[in-house]
Formats: sequence, structure tokens, C-alpha cells
Amino acid sequence: MPDEADRVVVRMYRGVLGDCFLVTVWRGGTAKVAMIDCGVLQNVQPGSEMVEKLPEAVVETVGKEKLSSVEGTKEALRSIEADIVDYLKDKGGKLDLLVITHDHYDHVAGFTLPDDENVFMRPSFGIDRLWLSWVEDPTDAQARSLAARFSKSKEAVALAAEVGRHAVGPLSDALEQVQALAGFIGLVVHPALPAVTSKTKTTTQSIQAMREKVGQNTRFLEPGQIMTPEEGIGLKAYVLAPPREEEKRLFKDSPTGKGLAREVYLTNVDEVAAVASVALSQLHGMAAAGEVVMDVGQRGTVDDEDLDPLPFARPHERSYPPKDGDKPTRKTPGWEALRSTYEDPASEYRSLSADWTEAADSLALKLDSDTNNSSLVLAFELPDNRILLFPGDAQVGNWESWGDQLYPKVPVTGEPQQTIEDILRRVVFYKVGHHASHNATARARGLELMTDPRLCAAIPVVEAVAKIQGPGRKTPGKGWKMPYEKLYARLEEKTAGRIVQGDGDPKREKAAFAASDVGVSICHEDAATGGRWVELTFPL
Repeated sequence: MPDEADRVVVRMYRGVLGDCFLVTVWRGGTAKVAMIDCGVLQNVQPGSEMVEKLPEAVVETVGKEKLSSVEGTKEALRSIEADIVDYLKDKGGKLDLLVITHDHYDHVAGFTLPDDENVFMRPSFGIDRLWLSWVEDPTDAQARSLAARFSKSKEAVALAAEVGRHAVGPLSDALEQVQALAGFIGLVVHPALPAVTSKTKTTTQSIQAMREKVGQNTRFLEPGQIMTPEEGIGLKAYVLAPPREEEKRLFKDSPTGKGLAREVYLTNVDEVAAVASVALSQLHGMAAAGEVVMDVGQRGTVDDEDLDPLPFARPHERSYPPKDGDKPTRKTPGWEALRSTYEDPASEYRSLSADWTEAADSLALKLDSDTNNSSLVLAFELPDNRILLFPGDAQVGNWESWGDQLYPKVPVTGEPQQTIEDILRRVVFYKVGHHASHNATARARGLELMTDPRLCAAIPVVEAVAKIQGPGRKTPGKGWKMPYEKLYARLEEKTAGRIVQGDGDPKREKAAFAASDVGVSICHEDAATGGRWVELTFPL
């Protein structure tokens, strides 16, 4: 395609379980560039290290060659950022638009680095506009209420993950899952957690830093709003979500049963407090045994008062195993009787010792899905009415909310109001949500409404990384199923195989696009390996 041709180029960064996309609109030889998210999954180790540490059965199941090629989190981030800087050199050296869809590490990791390592915070790196959802607006009362609830859940999950980090011996599947899901949360500041010695930001702080950098050109978008071409990169953009008026949709994870699903709401604050309380008591015990050092540097040392929230009142506390000097009381049997009862395998089902980990696992899953449901969802419209859909990691409640309003929501003279069906039937590019997991693409109210025969899809995932998350670290086949088999099969049918993937085979991908005349060209950085990125070009 001639360099001067008007076109839209979508670049997906490869080799990571995380989202980073560039959308470049070329008109008359001039480019305007938007970046949608910049993240990778936290705590991914270089492949060679994982091969050495993982059980042989897991390595064999996932594939030694695939695991060995995995990049660590830091290495991948620096490589992607360097490529972005290089890409922008002949395009004004800046981003015309930055979009951050939601507060998850695999979407904002690039902004969390210390300022002296963060290319986006350099004074020389320009960002003209920033789009966020209304959920990120610090002046919005509803948003502040949600942020407070999310913050408490983040703390509880981080504390539970910290218990797992210091546990001796194999972890339960529940704690393995908690540790994996904590990777989406990123850094959490709490007196009982390790000191933060660097200037690395939390995900929330990183979004705030980008707001401060861009300043008054930051927009907090509402569902039903339409952004004009002049407000962005020369394309009209429909804002589909996150929902505001039907807030309960933010907390609906997935459909169950027939018809409309029952709603699942944000975890009760008492349940959040209970998980945090028990995790703190576990850390308290580890600290007393010398297994955990609770010195948090500038924030002071955590003492008994800080770590006191135990599941039972202090007068009823009994250490187990007993400490020297502990004596039975009139109402408490002797230690030997207690030991024989407590350690009797037949009574194991009565123990409360590990029950809290299941609650922590449920909380971590719930927090993950609720945060995903707060995703900013955008549909960019090309001049010939084709749609490029970027749903972040929206889950079922978010998807279902798209039909709650018309577009624009408030009638505008000369702008016909459209339904979500009008928009989805024109989708020719779908950024598959949440790395193609099982509950982040709606079926009847989503993918099945995308009826344009030119549809193609992009999945930012590395299957080898997904497969060793959670219980998959120790048990083959128990990791995350990304992409989900049934969803992937339907995507292949809908797109005639026109799918690009973060770890896809470049030859296969190129052949699929060449086999059908849909007017979209594909280019990989490296024809043999796929390289750092893959691009799809849509002529205008």
C-alpha cells in the first residue's frame, strides 16, 4: 500500500499477556496516533527461570520451547516502550490520544514504573489527550464510593497473597489462585505488606499520574456519549460503557441458567473485612515465629496492635501449637486432649484453618471481574461506517449494559440515534476481551451481533503464561484457559480464521488474511517469528 494512502493501522504488541494497542489514522500523509492501554501481567519470570522452577510435568504439558521463549514482565515492558518511542519519531514524537480502559496491571503496567524509568512521564514525551471512564473521576461521588470499595478488596487480596508467599510447603489451589489474580492488582500499600523501596506506583497512582501529566485535556467518558473526530484522532468514537445508572451491571460476572442471569454483586464489605482479618492473623503468627519480617521502612514497624484483627476475641485466643508456659484453663481441656482431637484426620472437615483461603479465592475472583466490568468500551467508526471495537476486559454485565441507551444517549440535531445492534453489526475488528477468557465476550448480546463478513479479531495473550497461573503452577491442565476453547472456535467461524494472537503463528495468520478478500492487510515485525508486534491495515 502506498505510504500516502489514507488508512487506519492497528498495531497489537505481541509476546505478553496484557493489552497494548496503537491505532494510527493516516490522512494526506499525516498521522494521528492513539494508544489504548500499555500493560503486561505482573510477576512473569523469564522463560528460562520458569523452566527450572516449575514441576517437570507442568513444563512437559505446556511445552519447554514455548515456556523458554516467554519474556519476563520488566523485559517485555521496556521492549514495548522502546518500540513505541521509535514508532512515534516520524509521527510528531507524541501520542495524540491515550486511552486507559481500567485499573488493572495488565493494562497500565507501563505507567507504574518509577518516573526516571517511565518513558511516558518524560517531559519530552507528549500526550495531547487522555480518555478515561467516569469511574476514574476523582470529583465524582459515585466513582469515589466505588474506589473505596475496590481499595478494601485489593488490600484483602494482597494480604492473602502475602500469606501464600511466606507459606511453608505446597499451597492450596485456592491460595495459588489468589496469588495469580493478585498479579492483576499490582502493588498495594499496607502496613502489613513489604516495604516499597522504589518509586514504583500502584495502578491507581499511575492513572492519577497520567491525569496530572495531561491536565485539562483529560476527559471522563459516559455511556451513550459520542466523541467527535476532532476530539480524538480523526475518527468518531461511541462510548458504550461502563454502566452508570444501572450500577448493578458493574458487578454481574457471567450468565447462569436460562434467559437473563442472576446478578452477582460486589462482595459484601463484611466478607472483605473477614478475609483481611484472617490473613492478618496468619501474618501475625508468621511474624511471631520469625517467618515474616514486618518492617515497612518509612511507614514504621508493624506491631501487635497493627496486626491484631484475629477471628476471635483476645480472651478466647489459644496459641497452637502451645507456647512454653501455656497452661490449660478450667474451661479448656489439656493440650494433649486438644491435640488429639484437632489433629484427628476424621475431624479435619471441622477445622477452620484453611476455610478462609476459599473465601479469599472467591474475593480475588470477584474483585478481578468487577474491575474488568468497569472497563471503558469504545467503538471507533471509520468514514465508511466500519467499526473497530475495543471493549477492554468488559464482562457480561458491562456488555449487557450497552443496550441500556441509544447512541447518542441525548438526541443531537443532525445525529441519528442508533441502537447497540446498529453498531455491533458493523464491527470489522474486535479486540477480544480479557485475553479470550470464558466470560469476557457476550454471546447473544455480543459476538453473535457482529454479522459483518469482514470481521477479524485480535487476542493479546500468551497461552504458555496463562497455563501456569493459579493451580496450573503445580498441576498440569489447571491453569487459566486463555483463549477459552469454545469461544476461540466460534471466533474462527465468525472470522474465517482471521485472528491475530499474542503468540500466534505468523505464517498461519498471514495465510488466513490472504485467503479472503476483506480489504485488510497484515504485517508482522518479523515474518518468521512474528516479532514484537503485528499490524492490521484498514484502507479508508
